[in-house]
Amino acid sequence: MNKIFFLAALVALSSCSIVPNRMFKTPKDYTFAEDSSKAPRGPYIIQADDKIELHIFSNDGFKLVDITLTSNSQNANDQGILYIVEEDGEVKMPVIGRIKLKGLSIKDAENLLQE
Repeated sequence: MNKIFFLAALVALSSCSIVPNRMFKTPKDYTFAEDSSKAPRGPYIIQADDKIELHIFSNDGFKLVDITLTSNSQNANDQGILYIVEEDGEVKMPVIGRIKLKGLSIKDAENLLQE
């Protein structure tokens, strides 16, 4: 029994020295990819299927409540009302109607909706 265990250990340990480890060997002329996380970024541009969350406040800063919105509505949440940018780039909003937001930055969309 000891001979079998010794022979198995000898085979297992000797196999590591027969096949060299090539996992971390990179050619000297290899070009590594650039780190894109450090690249300068512009403002986020709204695209189709983005979710827009709308908060409506009065001039005094008090939050207005939409009385037509029921508590079990799919669009209701604690923070605001969610709208989805459709494939054509438009969002259907109450009172405002359909408005195109696709292609705008978040700041531009805020300014457009405030007007």
